[in-house]
Amino acid sequence: MLSLAVSIEKYELEAERNKLIESNAQNEKKLVDKEDEILEDLKRSNPETILDHDDLINKLYNTKEEANRIKKDQETAREREEKIKLERNKYIELAKKTGLLFFTLTEMVNIDHM
Repeated sequence: MLSLAVSIEKYELEAERNKLIESNAQNEKKLVDKEDEILEDLKRSNPETILDHDDLINKLYNTKEEANRIKKDQETAREREEKIKLERNKYIELAKKTGLLFFTLTEMVNIDHM
């Protein structure tokens, strides 16, 4: 009910929250995919000549840079999510009363009118 109330009252706020959630999930997936890719490359590499593989070293460096960028993005997202959470909390009472009203009305069907 809270998401519904906020999306009706402040659509852009709820849309931004959903976008942040989706972005965080995509970033986490990117990191896991990169990690799996590097581990697979390390597994296939010869341990004695591993330092001679420039492509692997470059991939590790690029992954580290991307991980740092994602970490900064997630910090920014967390700060924004906190602000959104504070704004959403203003609608908790509305959501509670709306939920109560909804379930009260659905239960009224069970009342015998005679």
